[in-house]
Amino acid sequence: MGSVHAFHGGSRRGLFTLLTLTGVLALGACSSQLNATGATGGGGGKDLTFAVAAEPGQLDPTLANTFTSAAIFDSICEQLYAVSPEATMVPRLATGEPEFSADYKTVTIKLRQDAKFADGTPFNAEAVKVSLDRHMNLPSSQRKTELAALDSVEVADEHTVRLKMKQPISPGAFSVLLTDRAGIIMSPTALKSAGDNFGNNPVCVGPFKYAERASQNYVKVVKDPNYYDAAKVQLDSVTYQIIPDSTIRVTNLRSGDIDVIERIPTTDIDSLDGKNGTKVVKTEGIGFISLEINIGNSDGVGKPGKVDGPLATDARVRKAFELSIDREALNKVVYTGRYAVACGFVAPSSTLASEAATACPPHDPEKARALLKEAGVTTPLKVSIVLNNTPEFGRIAQALKSMVAEGGFDLQINAQESTAALAAASAGDFTLYINSWSGRIDPDANITRFAATGSPSNFGNYSSEKADKLLTSARSEPEPGKRRELYGELSSTLAEDVAMIFLIRPSFYAGMRESVEGITAQPNGIVDFRAARFTR
Repeated sequence: MGSVHAFHGGSRRGLFTLLTLTGVLALGACSSQLNATGATGGGGGKDLTFAVAAEPGQLDPTLANTFTSAAIFDSICEQLYAVSPEATMVPRLATGEPEFSADYKTVTIKLRQDAKFADGTPFNAEAVKVSLDRHMNLPSSQRKTELAALDSVEVADEHTVRLKMKQPISPGAFSVLLTDRAGIIMSPTALKSAGDNFGNNPVCVGPFKYAERASQNYVKVVKDPNYYDAAKVQLDSVTYQIIPDSTIRVTNLRSGDIDVIERIPTTDIDSLDGKNGTKVVKTEGIGFISLEINIGNSDGVGKPGKVDGPLATDARVRKAFELSIDREALNKVVYTGRYAVACGFVAPSSTLASEAATACPPHDPEKARALLKEAGVTTPLKVSIVLNNTPEFGRIAQALKSMVAEGGFDLQINAQESTAALAAASAGDFTLYINSWSGRIDPDANITRFAATGSPSNFGNYSSEKADKLLTSARSEPEPGKRRELYGELSSTLAEDVAMIFLIRPSFYAGMRESVEGITAQPNGIVDFRAARFTR
């Protein structure tokens, strides 16, 4: 197939071409060119195009639950605190470090006095309270678990808020509380006028503001003149071009029709780093790729239910499946060995890592078959796996299919579009689900959302009174040594129940044209365009 040029920027012709492109990509098009950089860009001007791997879904910070949405929010919706490339918490809409009371149950935060929302509404403590209350109380909020430790928000004065915690909170656990979407503050004016439709035109504080969107194609943001650091923002716009096929992303970076791409396949790193006018930036990861197991989700996530089948009802069967997986081989086959294996939710680089928290079950298909026999299961046991239909996840699924066959399983692969796969996981329409978590700088945020009873991201509806108590205790404990012990005990509990199976700990590789400078990335792979610029 020849080149597909998809110009946009408000023109009806451009929008038609972009909408047509959805069908082309769905048919497996082999496009070698995809120009979606607007009037300028593609290596010049001040309009940058960033190729992302998936549709962002909701652009309402309270409701959003995809990595791509978080990447877009980084440009248009600032949090009270952010994560630096060095994996530390830094003030953004706050002016300094949080102040803790002696009992660690009250946290005082001073706020910027020079910030405005994109609609001109002043940023202040009342706006913070409105947003945090919405994150905590909106029935369909995806932030409830993230803010589970927060009891209430008080306005101390126009530029100071006090957060009242339900239990004492460690400074470490607090460091992630407001650095992700739960810390995003939205315009109260826009919230009042838009209501449930806020995600159609999100209004926040950020270097850019929302401009337009074509579903499954792109989201465009433009420089916000109201931004408190607007003088330092050198780009006029960033277009998040949705290109699920990694081969097409790489091809268009090489050709210069795309300026920056995320999630470079490890097989393409050597061909891009310093070649064809491109370069590669690596960020060490703290997240993981995992398998979620449907243990109790028959009526929707967060609703206790009963799921039939040996994988759901017998931990021995789940352990057998895990023992059938060779993580080292998976890393080599799918990622050419450039990632690391993941054996738990605590990254080995964390100061809270321990032997118990990072212990890895061996690859032992013989023991897997013995466990299935002990459980009275007839082999091969047929199980299905739901996944996002990216080439990367497809390779993972194919590798797993081959591996687990040796352990006595027949894995059926069900690849779906990203939002459809996520919807299936939420509805309980799965047995196994490949999930990817970009990671947070404190372990609490890397496991509570997946293992706490009733969490909207606990897709399998796993529920354990012991695990819930350990989660609460570890979050509340201010002393690092004791927290380390608690997370080791929690890791052992989750391993015994086989609540989920950790597979791979990715690093993040972003590719860009050599003419692009000033880009940084967080440890979770989110690319920051605040200081981005073209050198020619």
